Amino acid sequence: MSTASIGQRLRQARLALGYTQEQLAEQIHVSRQTISNWENDRSMPDYSVLKPLAEVLGLDVATFFQEPAKPPATQVTPSPDDEPTPPLKGLSKRKLTYRLILLALVLVVGFAAAYVVKQPQQQPSGGKYSLEWFAQPQTPPDDVAYLRVYSRDAVVQAKRGSPLATPMWRYHFYMKEEHNIGLTVQLLTTVTFLKDGTSIIDSVQGTEIGDFIDTIYIGPGEIRWLEVTQVADDMTLGVGCAVEAIDTSGNEVVSRLYLPFENEFE
Repeated sequence: MSTASIGQRLRQARLALGYTQEQLAEQIHVSRQTISNWENDRSMPDYSVLKPLAEVLGLDVATFFQEPAKPPATQVTPSPDDEPTPPLKGLSKRKLTYRLILLALVLVVGFAAAYVVKQPQQQPSGGKYSLEWFAQPQTPPDDVAYLRVYSRDAVVQAKRGSPLATPMWRYHFYMKEEHNIGLTVQLLTTVTFLKDGTSIIDSVQGTEIGDFIDTIYIGPGEIRWLEVTQVADDMTLGVGCAVEAIDTSGNEVVSRLYLPFENEFE
């Protein structure tokens, strides 16, 4: 079994075919930055692109995403004073995610939906991360960084790769600094709003933010983006993205956007 990481295997397969990162990105409809993140093991391919990624590279999905082989363990004879080390239980988040993905791909023909279930919450009306909060106007003064969060879609349409494929929502949150003042992102949050009035909140902070938008620092006039693909359903109203940051003068910056979903589909 190969000892190469998932990112290294992806890079080796791409180079063997003579593709640049940009060319591979165009083939599977993602950004070059996304390919770079995968190859450097900063993030993992979403389950929705695993199949087209493997097809473009001429690889079998299950073979391509096998865990790297581990070197043989050295046999050590414990001394009488040594306490036994308890065995490690479970898998890392990355390994567990890939095993769930592979299981779904093996058991289901075509695309399969794999969910990490979180408990929906009831947000206070007008409180932070509520629909009312996302709708509030944002007018920062000129001497404070302004990170405009926007999308090219007024409403996210559900799309199918083929007539029998699972409908998917694919969208981007673009983040552009417009006051020529750099800032450091401290918290990146997405809020999924459900029709029953509850919501599901996902947040990342610190260096983990770089796995999603490449870097935590956004310079004057620079643009970053968050790319998301998820299975469409008839229970979700839309999703909000909130970015909390500190600019180079120490000012707090909070930017946000809410995107409604189309969920009327056959």
